[in-house]
Amino acid sequence: MRVRAASLAVAVALASCKHDAPAAPANTSEVAAGVAARVGETSIPIALVADVAVVHHVPPRVALDWMVDDALLAQKISPATEDDATRGRVDAVMAKLVISRLRDDARALGPASDDEVRALSGRHWREVDLPSQMRVIHAVVLRPKDDTQLPAARRLAGKIAAAEESAASDGDFEERAKAVEHGALEVRVERLKPFVDDGRVSVPGDDTTYDATFARAAGALSVGQTSGVVETPFGWHVIHLLEKLPPRVVPVEQRRTIFAEETLAMRARQSLATLLDALRGRRSVQVANGADALMEMAAAGVVHDGASSDDSPGN
Repeated sequence: MRVRAASLAVAVALASCKHDAPAAPANTSEVAAGVAARVGETSIPIALVADVAVVHHVPPRVALDWMVDDALLAQKISPATEDDATRGRVDAVMAKLVISRLRDDARALGPASDDEVRALSGRHWREVDLPSQMRVIHAVVLRPKDDTQLPAARRLAGKIAAAEESAASDGDFEERAKAVEHGALEVRVERLKPFVDDGRVSVPGDDTTYDATFARAAGALSVGQTSGVVETPFGWHVIHLLEKLPPRVVPVEQRRTIFAEETLAMRARQSLATLLDALRGRRSVQVANGADALMEMAAAGVVHDGASSDDSPGN
């Protein structure tokens, strides 16, 4: 994909340490044509924002936020120069120094504190602090939209619970649930993903959390046991506990080692956010009226240009 040669070196240098886009610049006003925003005396061209958005695969507004931050940092740490090329090189070097300084400061604080280990353990609980998990199959009579059908739904759930009292396996449970006549009411039989006692699914990448009442009822069962009727906002459930999986807990001191690099990155991001907040308070940031639409159009144009370049598919 072809992009323009000009770029804010600071934007590229700092992008690698940004995981969350900063807040949008606060001030919207009239600026020169072709300019997305001004930071103090620095202009950020719309075309350049479009290039950065395409190169880093982010929305133009996120690219602009990055570049506003970079311009704030550059104005704080770069010497004045009339030579744009020289200033760009200086900005790139200085930005790398800022990143290096932030990481050095973070490293000087020592190993991850107990609070930092606790916070990161919460983020990575499946890997380092996984409680006992449950695997269940359940039959649910879904809550009908017609309130006059509620008594019938409760009665049906009771019939399913009675039929399931002696269910010996998940296959037996499913057959018994489906054998109960349910008429116009909707009944589902599902094998659920493993989950912990507060309802969080323990499968990596799955942020589903099951209803707390449902999870507590499942946790009260012994393996092979079937519950009575459990009511949740979704309907009336009958739960059969298939298996309990053991917990996996990594010792705290081992977590401190595992989280070493992430701790440094977390500290550096927090320091960078504090620095940028202070700079925003001392610098004027102006965003052009209609900049969002113009940047989107410019980014689309860059992609279109790239489609006809020499490195397009088939060439």
